[in-house]
Amino acid sequence: MILAITATVTSVPLPSSAIECHLRHLVAPCACYNPVEKHIIVGCQNDNMDNNDIRRMFYLMTQKFVLETLEAVYLRSPTVTELYSTLLSGVRTKSIYIENMYSLKTIDINAFNGTEKDIQRLEIRNTPVGQSLGPKHDMLKIIDKMDNLEHVIISNTSLETVSQFAFLNKEKLREIRMTGNKIKRIEPVAFQNLPQLSVLDLSNNTIDYIGTRAFVLSFEPTPDVKELELRLDNNNLNDRSFDGEHVFDSNYGTSFNPAVWLVLDGNNLINTLSKDIFMPYFNANPMNTITVNIECGDCSNYWLVSGAVDRKHTLEITCYGDHKDIKSYDWSSVTFRTVTVPRYSLVMAHLIFIWSHIIPGIDKKLWYQHRFVNDLKIQFLSRATGALSASFGQFLCQLLYDFSVFEIISVKHPVFVIPEHLSAGVESIQLRS
Repeated sequence: MILAITATVTSVPLPSSAIECHLRHLVAPCACYNPVEKHIIVGCQNDNMDNNDIRRMFYLMTQKFVLETLEAVYLRSPTVTELYSTLLSGVRTKSIYIENMYSLKTIDINAFNGTEKDIQRLEIRNTPVGQSLGPKHDMLKIIDKMDNLEHVIISNTSLETVSQFAFLNKEKLREIRMTGNKIKRIEPVAFQNLPQLSVLDLSNNTIDYIGTRAFVLSFEPTPDVKELELRLDNNNLNDRSFDGEHVFDSNYGTSFNPAVWLVLDGNNLINTLSKDIFMPYFNANPMNTITVNIECGDCSNYWLVSGAVDRKHTLEITCYGDHKDIKSYDWSSVTFRTVTVPRYSLVMAHLIFIWSHIIPGIDKKLWYQHRFVNDLKIQFLSRATGALSASFGQFLCQLLYDFSVFEIISVKHPVFVIPEHLSAGVESIQLRS
């Protein structure tokens, strides 16, 4: 039996030629219709309908009529404030749609007891339900019991956090779309072991923190899933939003992993991509890509154009301003005002090495830097504005990338900051054009 039940106080487009169904006496004050054979719709247009009316209707159906699993249950009441425990009273359904319930503040984690193993699709839209009333009313906790879920759509709600293990061991889950909510944090290990997932859309929220190992989506190769779309666009992410180098950790690490399309567009505070965070992401699959707009003239991003990163990974990484891809960036536009150097100082036309506090084993690196910077000093000094020539800009960034003598923060502003363990007895050197 295919059965769709609609409980709503908004206008339900019921067909004028529909035949009244045999459940009509059970669903009052709602009306029951058979628009097509074996497809039953219950439409409720009573503005005063409350949670008890919904529960009573489902209870009567289980007592008076033996039902197979329903195709879908639709709940659309703007007056209902809470969905209580055991709401469906044992009525089994494959899909639950909760839409336009503008007064709904909480869903009890046991609201769908009796049918949680049957549910394949859960949609919650345009409803202020969230997590403010504590764990017993955290709508993501509802998902814990739904082992056969394939689709989760949660949009325009008051959801603020994706908690640890919110999505864990859902081996049939193919689609998660959580857009237009108030999500600010993705906690560590939020999405774990979802081997069939092909879409994870977290766009258009206010996310500014993503915890370590937040996206370990499989513990072993997943040859059946060829591609994963991971959308984090239009959030509040910045350079420091990613907690540690294991955010995109890949325990499974083989060529059978799905190719991931990571979308970071619309996060206007992302200027650089950390090598520690994103190199493991690229290494997980030769087809992994990122769509993002960044500050190409920052040496922190130079690793993206080095030989260590395949061109396929960076095709959709573009630069602020001209939106050209990073491989086409003109390095003559790289500028800097201040350089803090750990063991040498670049002053006007000369290089003066500070040999005090030399770290054992670093002498060869310093000599290499000294030799090549001297070769290019004329190009550098020829620009009265302090801008670097393209060749010098590329060289400088490559130098720092190769040897990692000091941490790179920015090229446009005070650029280089030495690590704490190298800073003893070293002074900053100001360069002015």
